Amino acid sequence: MVWIGFYGLVLVAWVALFLLSRAPVSGLSAVEYRASLCAQAMGADPVALFGMWALMLPTFAPALRVYAEVGAVGASDARGMAALVAGCAVVWLGFSEMAAAGLYQFTALKQACLSRCRHPLTFFPEHWAPGPARAARMGLHLGAHCLGCCWVLMLLGFGGGAMNLLWMGAATVFMVMEKLPGPGAYLTRPAGFALLLVGGLVAARTLKGELILNCNCTVFCPCVVSLGKHPPTEGYCPAWLGVRNDEGHFNGEKLGELNIGMVLDILGNMGRGNWKAAAYIDDRASEKAYDGLVRIFSGKVRGTTGLFSMPVSEFLGAQRARVVFETAGKKRRLMVGKIIQGEVEPITGPDPDREVMVTNTGYWMGPDITIAQANKGRVRAHGRVWDFDGRSAGICRIDWHGPT
Repeated sequence: MVWIGFYGLVLVAWVALFLLSRAPVSGLSAVEYRASLCAQAMGADPVALFGMWALMLPTFAPALRVYAEVGAVGASDARGMAALVAGCAVVWLGFSEMAAAGLYQFTALKQACLSRCRHPLTFFPEHWAPGPARAARMGLHLGAHCLGCCWVLMLLGFGGGAMNLLWMGAATVFMVMEKLPGPGAYLTRPAGFALLLVGGLVAARTLKGELILNCNCTVFCPCVVSLGKHPPTEGYCPAWLGVRNDEGHFNGEKLGELNIGMVLDILGNMGRGNWKAAAYIDDRASEKAYDGLVRIFSGKVRGTTGLFSMPVSEFLGAQRARVVFETAGKKRRLMVGKIIQGEVEPITGPDPDREVMVTNTGYWMGPDITIAQANKGRVRAHGRVWDFDGRSAGICRIDWHGPT
């Protein structure tokens, strides 16, 4: 019965993750549904909660089996097993995000913790004492060893698996295999080299600069504060944007000093996706830079450089163009031939030397947005004829990175 309950918990966790990755409430996207659950749970992320069980419980099976075998001869009982799992869970749920590196796979700490996890029979004789209280203490101790083995892989599992169950499943399988005494010994160091390689690719995908956006909202875009949940003031949101890359790389190719223009046609709430998008890439870009920028702005890469991967349902195409991004005082101008002609300017407040801003947001462009208005906002592209003079605009610094 105990093992049925154990694997039942694993099954419940994976079913919960599957349901959370879908949109079970009519009219809500998966992202919106998760956000509503987080709000109801006072900020707790349900994917992190269920994901912790889904990722870690299968890897804990060898230690739990040894404990059960010892208990079978009268040294413990079901209450002790429950207390052991609870002790480990305290450690797992206390885990917080931190920088991950492939080098950790080569450290002595990793090897020491992994040795305990691969051979739980050597752990229990050193720490054994009957009773649930002692079992809970052993669970805390064993959970710390387990976390010492897997914190990097847990981080990667959450980073890639929040909306991708296949990725999270692969991370779980690897953690289980790594803890096996036989094949596990041949996996740790190759995984370290692989993580170092991926880390190098992540570092090679960055964009830093400034972004401007103008849409048809009659007041400052409600999407910034509501994160796309509140409908645009006109019920739909056609927009154009411009990006000035001050510095950046994509797989070793420099992206600095290149500009991008985009046309976005959003048919309803921004957070529900179903965007149509077209990109215009600076004609000064090399072939590799052009290919990288197209991949970024069409949503074909992950991380914050892949912001368009989920909401864009139809990419209308990309083309080279003369893209000019100018700053004149506080005004920003974007000119893409006759396709986009735009100029935005920050609105004024009581102190003319300070910009009116919304800060510390979770907005997709960046956390700090300067509230602006369009002096000119003209689009003539893909059958769209838009004029957004006097409508809502925003300016923000961007610092986007590859997958984490």
